[in-house]
Amino acid sequence: MSRAKLFIICLFGVFLAESGYCGSLSEKDDLKKKVDSLFVLACGGLEKYRDQAQPAESMLVEMGEKAVPYLLEKLTTQSAREKWTLIRIFGKIGESAAIPVIGRLDSEDKDETKLAIRILGEIKDNRAVEPLIRFLNKEDYNIRSHACESLGKIGDTTAFNDVSSRMEDSVEVVRKSAAVALGNMKDVRGIPFLVRGLSDHHFSVRMSSANSLLEISEPAVKPLLFLLDHSAPPTLHLAIESLGRLKDKKTVPPLLEKLKDEDWATRAFAVEALAEIGDQRGILAIKKMKKVETHPFVMSKIDQCLEKKD
Repeated sequence: MSRAKLFIICLFGVFLAESGYCGSLSEKDDLKKKVDSLFVLACGGLEKYRDQAQPAESMLVEMGEKAVPYLLEKLTTQSAREKWTLIRIFGKIGESAAIPVIGRLDSEDKDETKLAIRILGEIKDNRAVEPLIRFLNKEDYNIRSHACESLGKIGDTTAFNDVSSRMEDSVEVVRKSAAVALGNMKDVRGIPFLVRGLSDHHFSVRMSSANSLLEISEPAVKPLLFLLDHSAPPTLHLAIESLGRLKDKKTVPPLLEKLKDEDWATRAFAVEALAEIGDQRGILAIKKMKKVETHPFVMSKIDQCLEKKD
């Protein structure tokens, strides 16, 4: 069947449901046909008619809880496009969809369970917290990862202990999701876990931990300063970079000391951090450093930073 024909059939289905011409069908059948037709359009699979996707998605959102039972039937889809469309629609429908989606968490179909978990993160309803916590210990690491992500998006700190425990998970993607979740929760209790995450053997966990410390902001400054004299690269470099991004001027003096470090990479990170903070003490020190620095990479960082400030 051609794309054009399929598009016409979808529109015709919506027309029939709206006009009442489906006299032989029940009201539920009419509603199902409308939802199914709009969903095909909302997924934007027909490139020629992709401009219909957003209007169709908006119509499904406006239908709200009336559309929910028929959208739930699609949770078993294997299409990435359809999954993302469902996540967006359910997220915009919001609280009225929470309980029905929670009811799909215990599906025998793992893909349906995973999608339901992701959707609950977009709905952000606190009623989903306890049901989601149960999935943090499942054998499937993708389920554990999705549960961490969704609990972080919901942001209810009653899940803190359960999520923070996943920072010790054996699988990198779960530790990364836990780190992101702790940042979303913005709970200062997460700082020690995230500081340890800066030393994780996997790059993605280290970076996610650093970004989450920035989300917690000022309370993370002191622990990061401690790392300046009590850690080695790459943890040290992440701590320096994070302090620069936090832009707290009381970190300038200890960062100035790192301009004298024997390790050229540490000096380069310190240059960038001080330039990011923008305090005149740091800028002046970088200008003086330019006269004595010999490493070409550090010199390039000095030039880049000073160019931005000129």
